[in-house]
Amino acid sequence: MAEYLVSITNRIAKIIASPQIVCGNSGDTVRFLFDAEWDALPLKTMRVIRYSGGLPLYTDILFEGDTAPLPAVYDTPEITVGVYAGDIRTTTPIRIPCVCCIADSAPLHPDPQPDVYAQLLDYLSKLETGEPFAYSCTETKAVSAGYVSDDLIAIAEEVS
Repeated sequence: MAEYLVSITNRIAKIIASPQIVCGNSGDTVRFLFDAEWDALPLKTMRVIRYSGGLPLYTDILFEGDTAPLPAVYDTPEITVGVYAGDIRTTTPIRIPCVCCIADSAPLHPDPQPDVYAQLLDYLSKLETGEPFAYSCTETKAVSAGYVSDDLIAIAEEVS
C-alpha cells in the first residue's frame, strides 16, 4: 500500500516527491496536508480523473480528515487528483503518472461463452457413450484461447 502526500496551500495542490502509481492495485491512499482555510470543512470530496480510450472518467470519494482511499486504476497513463468541499472551495489538480501492471497488457481471460459449456457437456456425454463428436468453430476458438486443458485438445484431435 502506497501513500501519496499532497500539500494544499492557498487552494494550490502540490504533490510531494515524484510518485508513480502502479496500475491495478488497491489500498493506496492520498494524504492531504491542508492549510488552515480547510479546518472548518471536516467533510471533503477527492476527485480522481483517469482516461479510458481517450475519454476522461472521474470518481468522487467523500472523506473526513486528511486521508482518502485511492481507487484502483487500470490501463491509464496518468490520473489527476483534486479536492472540493463546502460551498465550493476547490483545489488545482495534481498529476500523478501511472505505470502499467501485468494485468493491463493481458487481463484475466473472460469466462467462456455459455454455449462452450454446453458443447463440453455434450462432448463428455458422447465420450461416455462412444459417439463421435465434432468441434464447432466456437469451441475450437475457446480451446485455442486456453479455456480447455491440453488433454482435452489431444482427445478432440483424436476424435476428429
